[in-house]
Amino acid sequence: MLLTLAVSPQPAAAHDFPLPEGSARFRAVGPRSVPPATAVMGTFDCDRLRVRITLDNARSARAVRFGYSATFVRPLRAPYSGEDERVDVDVAAGATRLVELPVRDDARTTVTVLLPDGRAANWESSCGNAPRVIFGPSDCATLRMGVLLDNGTSPTPTRFRWALSDPAGRVATDVVRVAAGAVATTDVPVVANSWTAVDVSVDGRGTVADLNRQACGSVVLDPRAVFGVVDCDDVSVPVILDNSRTTARMRFHLPGQDVVLGPGQTRSLRVHLPISERLAVRVDDVLARGRSVEHAVVSTARCAGVPAQPPTPAAGAGTGPRAVAAPDPALADTVGTTGPAAKDSRPPVVLGVGMLAALVALGLVLRLRRRRVPATR
Repeated sequence: MLLTLAVSPQPAAAHDFPLPEGSARFRAVGPRSVPPATAVMGTFDCDRLRVRITLDNARSARAVRFGYSATFVRPLRAPYSGEDERVDVDVAAGATRLVELPVRDDARTTVTVLLPDGRAANWESSCGNAPRVIFGPSDCATLRMGVLLDNGTSPTPTRFRWALSDPAGRVATDVVRVAAGAVATTDVPVVANSWTAVDVSVDGRGTVADLNRQACGSVVLDPRAVFGVVDCDDVSVPVILDNSRTTARMRFHLPGQDVVLGPGQTRSLRVHLPISERLAVRVDDVLARGRSVEHAVVSTARCAGVPAQPPTPAAGAGTGPRAVAAPDPALADTVGTTGPAAKDSRPPVVLGVGMLAALVALGLVLRLRRRRVPATR
């Protein structure tokens, strides 16, 4: 009697074997692809306040270099935020390397690993009580933006404070109380045709998150200022602040005062202040090469040096120093005098009316005497 045994099929074991050289059947088409080096981050060890990262170069035939760094946000206590210095690590061909980064308690940490091929891998996690904020998209139809306030890691209620600013300064602010372990949403206004920045903090202390240069509509930032003639005796100068080409509020910084102008507005005023060298008008949030510049100079004016021989009042000129202005914003901070250079530095001789009359009278007397004297033989 024959017995038949049913045997479950076993998976075949994997073995490495060489490809036959010169075989057209196994020849690779095109250049051989090299698997990229990768990085893998483990879970945060909040007891030891450490996190491990595996730098994997096992499938590569050449040595490579990784770089890693971390930033943190800790809104409940100082330091409220910061960044650790970047560290570069070389990993040999076919090898892996394990590195360990310190993390902070009551903080949300973002780890960035720069891969050898130029890409960046990012991870984020937290230890302890680390409130979080997530910004939603802007609704330009209603001019509102949703903000999620996450207090899920906190055992106590948290007061979130948001503040909205435009290029001229603070626009609105509010406080939202979120229960322990809860998540809440709130709406933040958005200003039409203007840049806005939103900062969310925990009860006005450390910043949890911020969002800069959000816009709805078409934003034009083109503030200008034009100086009149500088009165260097009265130490004053008229100036026109021009915000007519701008769609947003702007803050103009003048010596001793700030002036806020709304979109499309202009204002003329006289600035009274001792002018030692140069008077400047500055504004915030002016764009230069696509970046925002704080306290950017839009116009300057100054008193030129006193000439060696100042003209007299009879000559039709003032007695004070000459004033030089730069009304064109493109010439801001590059004010200079124009005109040909003097060939002779000696002061000119100025003859008054009395002196001229005396010379004329002297000439007549000499002429009459010359006629009365008889000629000698």
